[in-house]
Amino acid sequence: MQLSLTNLRSATHELRQAIERGEVVELTFHGKVIGQVNPAEKKSHTLDKRVVNAYFNRREGDDPYVAIERLKQGRKGRGIK
Repeated sequence: MQLSLTNLRSATHELRQAIERGEVVELTFHGKVIGQVNPAEKKSHTLDKRVVNAYFNRREGDDPYVAIERLKQGRKGRGIK
């Protein structure tokens, strides 16, 4: 997308939408490109493996089914005897 500096003030909504779509917007002045507006890099929201393992009572390299069985053993109720 190209946007002239004179139209920048009235086209801020379009500029924002283009950036949210991941487009690079070129700013022009008298028909010549003078700069670019690039979208910010999106950070992935990955969780730290150590935190996840501690939450689910997993040890490094555990099979997920072993961790599930360990959880079941730790969460047994009183039961009727």
